[in-house]
Amino acid sequence: MDGFCSTCNETVRTQLMESQLVGKIRGKDIVYKGKVAVCPVCGDSIDAQGLEDLNLELMKEAFRDKEGLISIEEIETILNRYKIGKRPLSLLLGWGEGTLTRYINGDLPTRQYSATLRRIKEDPGYYREILEENRGAITYQAYVKSKKALELLGYSDRQMTMESICSESLEQTAAYLLRVDPHMEERKLHMLLYYLQGFHMAFRGMELFPEEFTKMDRIPRLQQIAELYPTGKIHDQAQAMDLDGFSPEEILLMDTVIHTLGRYQSSILERWFLAESFVFQGNHQPEGNSIDGGKSIDREIIHDHFKKILAKFQMISILDIKEYQKAYDWIT
Repeated sequence: MDGFCSTCNETVRTQLMESQLVGKIRGKDIVYKGKVAVCPVCGDSIDAQGLEDLNLELMKEAFRDKEGLISIEEIETILNRYKIGKRPLSLLLGWGEGTLTRYINGDLPTRQYSATLRRIKEDPGYYREILEENRGAITYQAYVKSKKALELLGYSDRQMTMESICSESLEQTAAYLLRVDPHMEERKLHMLLYYLQGFHMAFRGMELFPEEFTKMDRIPRLQQIAELYPTGKIHDQAQAMDLDGFSPEEILLMDTVIHTLGRYQSSILERWFLAESFVFQGNHQPEGNSIDGGKSIDREIIHDHFKKILAKFQMISILDIKEYQKAYDWIT
């Protein structure tokens, strides 16, 4: 960096030397290793452009170390690990939406905020609780993306018996259905999971589980269920599961779907599905990951379709699914 040497009376290319400096942050004296600029000709100290900003950053780093505050690199690790943006994470934590942006740009966090961030970094379970409790503060796309990142990390509140194949949320939802009807055939399980996903997205604006449906044999199916159902692992989980992982609204939705749509055989549910002339039939659905010839069904299309169902049948609560069921009784 350049600076003006008053002794030599000219602008020179300075040399930076390390020096022990003292500054003040939040009323506290900070001793840190800073930089001073010297003239390469006469050796006198001079003011150099940008030196003040450089020493300010070095003093902040010294303050972080002294106070045990989380570093910028650690915050970036959190964002990358959990696939969450600066603004969404700020909102999840109930902070101002620009808080983490300021921290990334060099602002110092408070001790309380720093402790929260460090706990999130070190404890995925704590982050998972925050994500689930405050998921309404962010878009459902951001929620699903971060939840999937947690599941890909292999984390759950308990050891997942099928973690290599499906998410914990899909496992428990399928197990809940099979606990009510242990002899439910696989095709019916696919259909009920589809309706649960669609109604959950329409009523709550977010997914019940992150897996994507594929269209095979003209009906929506889940590859993970197709792989697990024959092994009996989901049935075993149904016998051992508890309800701690579900919110009251999710339990109400599952019970309502089971006691309305769940009364019918899979062939009836499939005819309901086809009778509605879904917008993703035909060429409207873009190609996704092909699984045994199936096309991935875009989440937005499912969300939009079920919003139309809510509007068509004037459904304002989960219990109105009963009216939806009555409207299609003629198909049986």
